[in-house]
Amino acid sequence: MTVDFEALFSRDLWCLMGLPIDVSRELQCVAYLNEKMSKGEGCFLTTPNLHFLIKSSQSSGFRRSVLGSDFVIADGVALVWIAKLLDIPLTDRVSGAGVFERLRHGMAGRAFRVFFLGGPEGAGDRACDMLNGENSMLIPCGAYQPGFGSVEDMSSLDIIERIKKSDPDFLLLALGAQKGQAWIELNRHHFPGVTLSHLGGVVNFTAGLVKRAPRWMQKSGLEWVWRMFEEPALIERNMHDGPAFLRMIVQQVMPYRRYQKQLAKQKFKCSLLVSFIEEVDEFCTLSLSGSLSEGVIPQIKQAFIDIAKKQKHLVLNMEAVDYIDCSVLAKLQQLEYCQRQANLGFAIKNLSPQIRQIFAWNNVDYLLGDDTSAE
Repeated sequence: MTVDFEALFSRDLWCLMGLPIDVSRELQCVAYLNEKMSKGEGCFLTTPNLHFLIKSSQSSGFRRSVLGSDFVIADGVALVWIAKLLDIPLTDRVSGAGVFERLRHGMAGRAFRVFFLGGPEGAGDRACDMLNGENSMLIPCGAYQPGFGSVEDMSSLDIIERIKKSDPDFLLLALGAQKGQAWIELNRHHFPGVTLSHLGGVVNFTAGLVKRAPRWMQKSGLEWVWRMFEEPALIERNMHDGPAFLRMIVQQVMPYRRYQKQLAKQKFKCSLLVSFIEEVDEFCTLSLSGSLSEGVIPQIKQAFIDIAKKQKHLVLNMEAVDYIDCSVLAKLQQLEYCQRQANLGFAIKNLSPQIRQIFAWNNVDYLLGDDTSAE
């Protein structure tokens, strides 16, 4: 598959505790999906919430599915809270359910065909009936419940062909977050012109099996409380994710925030010097130096585009880097992902202890070869 490196590295992407998140509002996301579906261009939309955040820190495979997405929105108020603490410009939660509702009510300006894969038995069919019974701009073209087997079981030729014959613009999955993301990664090549997204709760909302929280609870960040009353199965998940979230705040977010505040008092200036040290055969070494923050993103972007196009094994020498922020960390995540997808080497060398600590605070020490998370 040909990669458009210019478009890839032009995304306004920030690393939030190891997850790359696009800076976007709900209407921007709707406009993006409208463009993709109107042009028949494939798109992998991922909607991380707190559960995604915790799971991605524990599973490298799950994290890769987010890294491989075309558009990532912060569908969880906990992510917005962290962003505010770390001065990451994610001002609002962008819910997958909200995006779906805007498409459903015609905010994109045209109709699209939607297929539901997964959810409780009968939920997909009922969601189709609900859409058919209203003046919806999302036209149901099919639903299927593949059971509760493995991702491979749910990726049989019969299932793939059933979906393809329905000719969807939008393939909406409800298989559980990890299975849903893995299914898309495994099968997206079968649907080159389709938008795919795991939006587990949307099937139940659309079918009328679960009610969405009142608008005031959505806006105040309390929808998760409402959903526990509507879906008691979420209580156990939140009982696990809650303590993990608090540990993340205490051990990673707040220490990094304090460090940022100390730097702000010193009034440091962002700076960047990029130079190619060596390019020999299939190997390339790139040196970065200075304080790497949002202000140097244009230079970082161009340097990384040039590197990615070379299709060579890469070593990044960061010996002279004295600071790196979440916008540059996200670009590093993108570059590492591109290298791995092309079966090319990627290594970061000569970091100071403080820069290594910044990587650890932000859950990206896997970039240094320190990944102990499971697949």
